[in-house]
Amino acid sequence: TPVALPFPELALAHLGDLAGPDALLFAMASRGTGYARGVELFVQQRLAGGLYGQASYAYARTAHRALDGRWRRGGFDVPHTGTLIAGWVPGPRWELSTRASFASGRPFTPMLTEASAAQNRLVLDLGRVNAVRAPAYGRLDVRADRRFVVRGAATTLFLEVQNVTRRENVFQYVWNPKTRAVQALHQIAFLPVFGLNLQF
Repeated sequence: TPVALPFPELALAHLGDLAGPDALLFAMASRGTGYARGVELFVQQRLAGGLYGQASYAYARTAHRALDGRWRRGGFDVPHTGTLIAGWVPGPRWELSTRASFASGRPFTPMLTEASAAQNRLVLDLGRVNAVRAPAYGRLDVRADRRFVVRGAATTLFLEVQNVTRRENVFQYVWNPKTRAVQALHQIAFLPVFGLNLQF
């Protein structure tokens, strides 16, 4: 695992996918270690009586250590994740379905607020790498499919609404140079999706 030479607390794996190349302008060496382990439970009900469904739950942990030798949460350390999918097919033309997802909040490194304000840029508290978690993730989607045949082509018209509860799931925290304050960036909010699928 690559680690930061000038910051002995930091391994590249601590950042996950939250840091771009502009945040990695320091010397690194492949001298870190890490582990990932977990277990998943999955159950499925195939279509019967017009109903189907599946549920999954996973428990997983990941940690890494840099030059100082201390184990810290990895950027993808999300202990609990789960998905529940259910559907109803009342006939050959209609299908109604829903999906609920949840997950533990992602770990992140808090900012040094006073230092960030003084320099008007992000300054992380490297003494607390991934020591804090964002709020838990939750999302509910619903979808309706209408199937019919157009000139011999199987056609599906669908309408899906993602995040129907309009939950504001935090993706990451950044420093806003305009407001000179910490700002939460949210994942996708309420989003209707309309589509047409043709099969010849």
